[in-house]
Order: sequence, then structure tokens, then C-alpha cells
Amino acid sequence: MNLGRVALRAFLLTAFLLPAAPLRADVADDLKAARNELSHGRYDAAVAVAAWTRLADAARDDERAEAVIGLSRSLLETGNFDEAEKRLAAAVDQLPDSAPLRAHLAALHLARGRYVDALKQADAALVKNGEQLLARLVRARIKIEQGKLEPAAEDFRWFVQYYNRRQPKDAESLLLIAEGSAGYARARGVGQVFSFIVNDLTPDAVKADPNAWQSYFLSGSLLLEKHNNGQARQEFRRGLDINPHSADLLVGMARAELDERNPEKARTLAEQALATNARHIDALLLLANVELGAEAPAAALPWITRALDVNPQLQEGLALKAGCDLLLNGIPDDGLSLAVLSSPATAPAEIAGREYVQILKSLVERNPAPGQFLTELGTVLEQARRYDPATSCYARAIDVAPQLSAPRTALGLLQMRTGDLASARKILDDAFRADRFHVRVSNMRKVLDVLERYETQSTDHFILRYDATDKVFASYLSEELESLYEPLTKEFGFEPPERTAFEIFSAAKGESGHSWFSARMTGMPWIQTIGASTGMIVALSSPTTREPYNWARVAKHEFCHVLTLQQTNFGIPHWYTEALAVRTEGNVFPETWRRLLIDRREAGTLFTLETVNNGFQRPKNGDDWQHAYCMSRLYARYMEETFGSDSLFRLVDAYRKGLKTPAAIREVFGVSLADFEKGFTPFLDRVIEELNDGKVPRSPALASAQATLTAAPDNLDHQAAVAWALLNDAPPSRGAEAGKMADKILEASPKHPLALAILARLDMRDRKERSARRRLETAFDPEDPHPAVVSILGRLAFDDKDYKTSAAVFGAGLAKYPRELSFTYLLAISLFRLDQTERLPELFQKVAERDFDDLTSRTWLLHHAIEEETWEEAIRWGREAMQIDVRDAATHRGLGLAYLKSGNQERARRHLKTALELKPDDQDARKLLDSAK
Repeated sequence: MNLGRVALRAFLLTAFLLPAAPLRADVADDLKAARNELSHGRYDAAVAVAAWTRLADAARDDERAEAVIGLSRSLLETGNFDEAEKRLAAAVDQLPDSAPLRAHLAALHLARGRYVDALKQADAALVKNGEQLLARLVRARIKIEQGKLEPAAEDFRWFVQYYNRRQPKDAESLLLIAEGSAGYARARGVGQVFSFIVNDLTPDAVKADPNAWQSYFLSGSLLLEKHNNGQARQEFRRGLDINPHSADLLVGMARAELDERNPEKARTLAEQALATNARHIDALLLLANVELGAEAPAAALPWITRALDVNPQLQEGLALKAGCDLLLNGIPDDGLSLAVLSSPATAPAEIAGREYVQILKSLVERNPAPGQFLTELGTVLEQARRYDPATSCYARAIDVAPQLSAPRTALGLLQMRTGDLASARKILDDAFRADRFHVRVSNMRKVLDVLERYETQSTDHFILRYDATDKVFASYLSEELESLYEPLTKEFGFEPPERTAFEIFSAAKGESGHSWFSARMTGMPWIQTIGASTGMIVALSSPTTREPYNWARVAKHEFCHVLTLQQTNFGIPHWYTEALAVRTEGNVFPETWRRLLIDRREAGTLFTLETVNNGFQRPKNGDDWQHAYCMSRLYARYMEETFGSDSLFRLVDAYRKGLKTPAAIREVFGVSLADFEKGFTPFLDRVIEELNDGKVPRSPALASAQATLTAAPDNLDHQAAVAWALLNDAPPSRGAEAGKMADKILEASPKHPLALAILARLDMRDRKERSARRRLETAFDPEDPHPAVVSILGRLAFDDKDYKTSAAVFGAGLAKYPRELSFTYLLAISLFRLDQTERLPELFQKVAERDFDDLTSRTWLLHHAIEEETWEEAIRWGREAMQIDVRDAATHRGLGLAYLKSGNQERARRHLKTALELKPDDQDARKLLDSAK
């Protein structure tokens, strides 16, 4: 929960204060009905509004006050601030002695940034009742907004003392005390208070009022503040079970999604919240943050403007607005130095008129300690990878508001991103002492514990940190990195000013290497990738403790990010740094990319240069992520083939100068973005044609197949295509429908291959593999095999160890579709199992060329080259095999022999010693090593 809106939350949480005298029976019944409608989110229910309106004219003052408060709450939940203020102000004029009415009016003024009016009403309420909880909370919050942090901390402390003294039992009081106590915990770093709130105060509030969804909102928000997203979601869901329309709860869920990098889910939830309350500040700012996360500050501004319309003095909103100015119009040299942040009124003339300076100047005039503003501004800049000015913001926030843990936490996590581990250790330890419940801080400290036990290896241009179990891997990785350093830096025209750190994470303390790697990059235990770069450091999940992968390719890819990000001062967009990194990997084009390219072109949903960044920054699913990689690579290939390879690096320079993509495209290629896309279209058509050549055609999606069938309803192939799509695209329950269609097709054409393949698939669902195989054998035509029959029959025979049949089937399939990788691989393995080696060199080489992570093909090619005594080939395949499985002793022995036969004694000894290190009883390696001395 943000400190900037504590009082607003308190206002929304405490609609009803218990009257001094018992309510009359008819009034009590009306209020009960109205409360029930409001608690369950039926804000426009006539019974609720009618009850509040009728009771507002009741004779007793306490009844009238409670009715007006309830009515204002109904209005506020749907964003009708003006009408709510009108009702409260009128009631205060009529009932000037009502402390609850004045307190609620004070909270509304605070929520709208009217601090003078808010303080006036809060003070008046406290004259009437010195223990009016909401008024005290408002007064403490105003002191925060005035930069009076120490007095505010004492005001928050009062709530802890009040609870200990009075021990209230009603839900409203407990929740207000929880709000105040949370403010005290933040100001003083008393972490156990957070635990008390979540484990005692909020559950007690629910016991007192089972409809108090606000309790779940408060506990969920505190958990989310500590990045305990799993438990936070549980709390929000419990609240939504009571009030499914609560904008607060929906935004809480949205914040949890955004924190876990699910921006589209977050957007959907925030939009649901705005459907209830179009002026909900948290929802508006969350949508702004979604746009900022997608590197679209211009798109964020309208959301920020709407939030500031509600509260023009909102620190978070002002910080986001200032951040947008800096991102859109540039960060001047020293334009966010500590001097400018400390005294914006004396900013140099060349920046004094900038919007961010004016915002800061105005804010500091009324609040000399704007810790939240500075922290939020730093977060905006850090998210945009502007690390130096972000560091200045966090440092200044710590200086003016040392009581706050948020800027310390943010600075420590940023120092981890930039590789300043020593500084991060100190500040994260301080942050943890102030807030022991912050999950990311806790996880990062554990990461530091692991890193501090790691060994370190330094080379001319790199620093490697690794567990002792990865010593062999680190040794060869360092060699690989140094070998690629000069060609890559020469090609990119840039050398990092400092050595680049590579951190290799292995299993430790009961957690996998990938979990440690994930925690290192995000503070959370899971991310999808196996390698990542912040632009300053690179982290890898050790290939020795998980399924092997081509670590040399991943390391090269990530080092390219270091070059492009640093070279452009982190101004290069995500899509282009990925495009250049993938380009260095060679002619890589996974089958997943081909599938998505074909499907999305047919559906008209290809990413363009204007939208491709969304695939990285706010993917709706894994397909978006993969398609973004695909299109990024194709755009770079188009540039290179059409305008020359130098154009790639001229575009990098354009981003270095701060140009955005439309302007950068015009400067480098001399055309508009629209004309660039027009030229790209025929290139893309040619690429797709090349990709499809010799490959199994993509089966049409269900809608496309149905449209084709409509045009020719009697065509059996079209009927079969629809039935096949039903199996692939529709729910499993429609399998019976596909089967009926296949049966009908077979009545007309008993050997129709796709119809038989459909029935075979259905047989396999029922575990009738023999029946499936009989059908497919009937359907198989070796002269003109259907790809579905080849795929299913070949695999069934292979799994049955009937390698003769699988070889025949995949051989026929490969003859018709010579570039189908799965046919190539399974034919090769089938022939290998049959000890028929004549075609294996050709087949395994094709596999290796198209699958960078395949170890089997490279290992076989290494040993085949040794048998043939083609030593250069043996070295090639041995190196590639080692770059997937660096701990295989046989590979190192084979490389040692190849180098020895090629006359490279030094390299021979290197690999043979490694072979013996990995397998000390390898006598063949020992004999070879003896001969190499």
C-alpha cells in the first residue's frame, strides 16, 4: 500500500462509527439493509441509496450523521467525489458538533489534496473527541505531506498506544488502528507490527464483522507491499468473495499481477476497477505504470493526468509525471544530480523551465522531505534503465526521509542490478533490519550469501563468480568469453569501461540453480529464461545442474545486451537489443517461430515496429514473447539484407542519440515508418516461402478450415481438415464430433490418410495403440506419405522399438519433406539403433545445424570424425558438444585426441586434464596425456 493514500484508504474503510445511543428498531433495520447492499458492492441498489437519503432527515443527530456518512461512502465507491463532499459539508453545517462527520470530510479533503481544509476539519473533530481515530489518522498523514516526518511518526505511534489502552473490538476501530500502526511500523522500522496487523488486527475485524472486506484489502495490501504476492492474492480473493465489485480489491489483484510481470492481466483488472469507479487513483496510476513498463511514457500521461485531477498534490502521480517528462524530453547531464534534487530552485538556467524541475520545486516548497516522490521517481527511471539518475533519487530520498525503508530497499536492489555487491550488502542489511517481511530484500540477501561463498575468476575483460562445483564450466566459459570479446566489441564499435561480471548459479540450500538465478534477477524464485542481463551484469543458471543447454550461445547473447545497452546508455528499445543479440547466434529460426509467423500472418496479428516491444514488455502469453523475438530478428535481417550490415549499427547510434524508433528509422533509412513497413512486407512473404520449403505445411486453424469447407462442402480433404482442427484447436469434448466426421469421410474414401490419422489419435486417447497403428499402416503410402501419418505411425513404431518400421516411415516422410527436423532426427536415431550408419553423418549434421541445443548429434559426429581421423571436424563437433555438456569426460578425451593429432599439444593437454578431473579412472585419457608431454 502506498503511504500517499493511507488516509483515503482509512476513509473508505470506516464508513460507520457506532452511534452514542442505541438505534431505533426501524432505523436499525434500514441501516442493516443499506449496509448489506454496500458491503456486497451493489452500489446503485435502490434500497441502499433510499435508506441513506431517508435517514439523512431523521430526527436524531447520530442517526443523521451515520446516514450521511453511509451515503457519502456509496458515492465515493463509484467515484462521485463532488456529490459526496457536498453531502458531508452540508451535514457538518447542520451538525457542527459531530466529530465523525468532520473526520470523514477531513479524509475526503486529504484524498483530494486539500491539506489546509483537511487539517481544519480534523482539528475540529479532535476538539469534539480527542480520540477520534480517523481524524488522528488524517492529521498524521498531513504531517507526512508537509515533510514533518518525526511528528507524524509520533502521531502514528498513538494508535499502537490506543489499542494497548482501550482494546477495542469493533471492526471499524480495529481497521483504523491497523492503518495507523502500519504508518508507525514504516516510520520506525518495527517489522513485528506488520505481523501483528496481518495476523491479529485484521482477522479480529473480520470476526467482528464478517462482511468487512476492507480487512482483506488491508492485509492483502500489506502483504503485497512486502512482495508476498501469493498470500496477498488469497486475501484479495477473500474480499472479492464478499464484494466482487470493489475497485480497491480489483486494483490490489492488478498490482500483484504487475509485480509478477503480467501487465495485460493487471490492465484487465484495473479496467474492471475503473468500470466501477472511473476516478480510482490506484487504478489510474497502475495503468500509467503498465504503459511505462512498456516504454510508452506518452501513453502513460493521460492516466496520470486523470489521477492528478482527483488529487493534484499526489506525490506518486507527480513523480510519474516528472518521470514522463524526463523520459520523453531527455535527462540532461547532471539534470538529476543531488544538487538539483536538493535545491531545485537553484537549478541551472538551461533546465530551470523543465516540467520535472517545476514539479520538484513546487513540491519542495510545501514538503521539504518528499521521500515518496523521490522514491517513485527513482523507480520510474530505474524501470527505464536510467540507473545513475535513479540512484540519485534514492540517495536523496534516504537523505530527506531516513525513516522510510522503501528508498533503502530500492537502492539496495538497484545496486544488485548494477553489480555493486559490496554497497548492496550494507544497504540491504539496513533495509532488512527496518523491514524483515520484505520478500525481495530477504531473497536478495540470501543471493548475496550465496555469491559471497562463490569463487571468483578474473580475466582481461570479465569477472566470473561461481560455485566450486562449476569450476570446470567457469574455466571454459571464461575462455569462450575472451575469444568472442574482440570480434564482438569491434563489430559493435564499443567496449564496456569496466569488466563485465558473469554469475553462475548452482543448486544450494535446497534450491535449484535456476531458483537462485531467478532470485538474483528479480528477487523472486522463478523466471522463464536461463540467462539474463541487466546491461551491467550477466547471470546464468548453471548448465551442469539442469537440462543441458548451449551455454556458449546464451553467454554470447547476453554479452551482446551488455554492449548495446551500455553503448546507448540504455536507450535502445527492447526489441532491437534482442534482434542484435539473436543475430549473433547465427541462422537460428526455431519451429515455434515459423508456426507463429504463419498463424499470425493468416490471422492478421503480426507484430509491427510499433507493437513489437509489447511482446517483451507486456506479453499476453508465451506466444507473444516468442513472436516478438521472431519479428525482431526478421526486422534486423531485412535491414541488413536491404540496406547493408552497417545500417544495423547506424540504428544503434540513432538510439544512442536519444531518437525514438520512428525518428531513428527515418534518420538511418531515409523513409517513414509506414514506408519501411511497406518494404518489409514482400521481404516477409519471401522469408515465409523459404521457411515452408521442404517443411510439413501448417494445418489450418479451425475457423480457416471451416471457411474453406463452406466454399466446397463436398471436398473430403476440406472435411478432414475441419475434423483435424477440431482435435487440435477445440476442447477435447469435441473429439467425438471429429471422429464422426472421419467415419463419414472413410465411407467415401476408405484409405483417406487424414481421416485414419484422426481415428488413430482418438484410439490413442483411449490407450488403444495397436488399433491406432493398424489404421495408420493402412493409411501409409511410402510414395506419397501424409505428414500426420508419418508423425504418428513413425513415433508409435519408434516407441515400440520397431526401428525398421520407424526408419522406413520417417525416411519416406523426409523424402517428401526434406527440411522437417523431427523427421530428420527420428530417422537418424532409428538408423543408429539399427546400426545403419551410412546416412548418419548427413542426418546428424542437419540436426546440429538447426538445433543449437542438441547434444546427441554433436556427440555422434565427434566420435564419427575420430573414427574417420578427420581431426578438424572432430575439433568442431567436440567444441560444440562441450558447449552443451561441459562435464562430459568422453567429449574432453575426444577433443584432447583431436588436438593432439592436429599438433596442438597445449590444447590437447588442457582437455585431457579436464577429462581426468571429471573421470580420474579414464585410462585412455591418461595414456593420451602421457603421450602429449
